[in-house]
Amino acid sequence: LGEIKKELAFFEKKESPEKGDKFVRVMSKFHKEALVTFQRFEKDVGVAKEIWAELVTFFGEDPVKMHVDEFFGIFATFLGSLRQAREDNIAFQREAEEEEKRRKAEAEKAEKKAKKKAQQTLKKEKEGELDDLISALKTGDVFAAKAGAKPTRPRRKDREKRNSALLANALGAK
Repeated sequence: LGEIKKELAFFEKKESPEKGDKFVRVMSKFHKEALVTFQRFEKDVGVAKEIWAELVTFFGEDPVKMHVDEFFGIFATFLGSLRQAREDNIAFQREAEEEEKRRKAEAEKAEKKAKKKAQQTLKKEKEGELDDLISALKTGDVFAAKAGAKPTRPRRKDREKRNSALLANALGAK
């Protein structure tokens, strides 16, 4: 703007402006408008520098040494790290939930397997009792028991207690 002012002063002092030359008139108008705009801009820059100094000082930095890119780069880095940590936490939580689901599924599977095994054991024992009874009938041991002979296999109450204990152990092992 200083150079424009000098040029305008030079052309205004010139005694013989060329015919139809509007340079001085147009540039004088431009200079006045530009000067007002420039002064407003200088004022805004001064306010921005004051606010910048307050902001940087608030965060404990030296406004003279701290550059804008460096200052806001710190925040950009922090926000990126925060976003990554949030994503990591969500992923970790999902993995923990999936692992818990897997453990529950395995426990249920083991419980079902134990129940099935206990049921098979009971079934085999019941089948074994029937086989023992048929065998005793064939050999005549049933009739010998009536005559006062000692039974060769455990009594029914004892077998039922043993079966109940086996079932309870199988269910308790889950």
